[in-house]
Amino acid sequence: MTNCRKTLTLGIPPVIGSVYFTSAVAKFKQEHPDIDIQIVEEGANNIKCRIVDESIELGAVIFPVEEDNIIASQIVSGDIMLAISTDHPLANRESIDMKELKDERFIVFNENFMMYDKTINACKDSGFEPNIVMKMSQWDFILEMVALNYGIAMMPKPIVQRYKMNGINMIPISNPEIDWNIGFIVKKDKYMSKTLKLFVEYATNHIRKEHEKHK
Repeated sequence: MTNCRKTLTLGIPPVIGSVYFTSAVAKFKQEHPDIDIQIVEEGANNIKCRIVDESIELGAVIFPVEEDNIIASQIVSGDIMLAISTDHPLANRESIDMKELKDERFIVFNENFMMYDKTINACKDSGFEPNIVMKMSQWDFILEMVALNYGIAMMPKPIVQRYKMNGINMIPISNPEIDWNIGFIVKKDKYMSKTLKLFVEYATNHIRKEHEKHK
């Protein structure tokens, strides 16, 4: 008798993969060893494109998702904060207004990531174009450069909470407040298999429980 295995293709941005999905995928595989999960690591903007062209079935992205041909369901939400070197003059502030950062050097995720859009938009909404000195795809490299006081960065709070790094302070952004919402996306009107629905339900519940623990 042939062993009929099932496969699920999942797109995850590196910025949220290690924080939320490592444990969810590992435990799901333990309970469902007959299901293979192929993970594609790309930025949220690329993942949206791959959902539309059907090269992947399921994506996990940072919101907002405004495409008409994509259905999105939120998993968890949080805050985006300012990551700043402990040697920076603003390092001990209790909160910061984005307008105060107009002369700062920004280290950002590259254009493939929704965090790039969020950073640019927050600066523009505060009346200035950010001085971007470096674009990267790896959040840990960004934080290392921030720790060296090469620049500042906007970073989801859950990432820095999970992976504390010496030499960095996290400061709440008081104006504008910037949400960190992640969720699953699928292509509109595309058939969702039982395997896909099973994983979405399992991962959503698991991630929400883990998120509550680390609040």
